Amino acid sequence: MILDKETNILFFSKKIKEQHKEDWVRIQNSITENYTLLDNTNDIWIRDFMPIQVNYHQYSCFSYMPSYLKNNPELISNQKEICKYLEIEPIYSSIKIDGGNIVKGKNRVIITDRIFQENPERNSLSITKEIEELLNAEVLIFPTEKDDFLGHADGMLRFIDDSTVVINDLKSYPRNFRRLIKKAIISHNLNYIEVPCKPKRDYISAIGFYINYLEFQNFIYLPIFESMEKENEEAIEKISNIFTNRTVIPILLTTIAQDGGLLNCISWSYKTSEHISTGNEIYEYNKQ
Repeated sequence: MILDKETNILFFSKKIKEQHKEDWVRIQNSITENYTLLDNTNDIWIRDFMPIQVNYHQYSCFSYMPSYLKNNPELISNQKEICKYLEIEPIYSSIKIDGGNIVKGKNRVIITDRIFQENPERNSLSITKEIEELLNAEVLIFPTEKDDFLGHADGMLRFIDDSTVVINDLKSYPRNFRRLIKKAIISHNLNYIEVPCKPKRDYISAIGFYINYLEFQNFIYLPIFESMEKENEEAIEKISNIFTNRTVIPILLTTIAQDGGLLNCISWSYKTSEHISTGNEIYEYNKQ
């Protein structure tokens, strides 16, 4: 599977400029590589509806129809239209799963068990098997915290390599859920390194979840938060010590974090030998 650090084209939604102006200025000033603003997305969370790049020529795209948007269908972007514009021809699957719930390793992916709630018409074995075939990777299932309305794995942990993950400070979770996480770690034979996590514990906010960083080429773009100077310093130091061969760039997020997402959520990238971007541009297309 193509890892984010191997990609060379980075995308954000143009809507960030419109909806989160102050956060966007800080992101724009921090991103050292060229990026593309994609028009005609219906929300900013492009990680969730864009395809997964399996190899240079192969992409897999899952159905973006999350239960938390059942009353807001206007926020669901047209995946096929966007892929067609980008000249990507993925294999489409009817399995309902957000891209934020697919944490990629080279030969393994982590997905929370929320996927089974989102696809009640199918049994868990068939879901897992189809995903493994589409991504050419082993699927590792992790539990979902009861009050997590998204159920995204990228808010919990990330791969360093196929045998080691970085994971939120386990003390940030209730004791019973902590046991479930440790059980999953042991059953999947994973090593883990804990990183700071200071969640607000309200329904939607992503404030305090440093794990949702953007990984792109030689950079780790790390979210940091207002009035959390001590925690921010701890997170920067910890991530820098883990990724010693990468440049860690902290970015302050306010309104984006309050809306329930962070830097991995708002970004998507892929690998191509043809650089379609010569600068920071807006790629627009019109619906037919």
